[in-house]
Amino acid sequence: MTGGLEMVTAGLIARPASRSLGLALGTIIIVAAVVTVLRRRDFSHLAPLAVFAALIALAAGTA
Repeated sequence: MTGGLEMVTAGLIARPASRSLGLALGTIIIVAAVVTVLRRRDFSHLAPLAVFAALIALAAGTA
């Protein structure tokens, strides 16, 4: 399910007309992943999530 949402997010971000929606969906996915990692105390997965969060922030800043 998550992988499908991530593919939809990538498609939305790729199109200028729907970039804002894609960035919002991507942000929701990353926040949910961070909450899951913190709840399970699996901190080794925080670094990759931080990279994705930074990329979303960078994309939002250039949109």
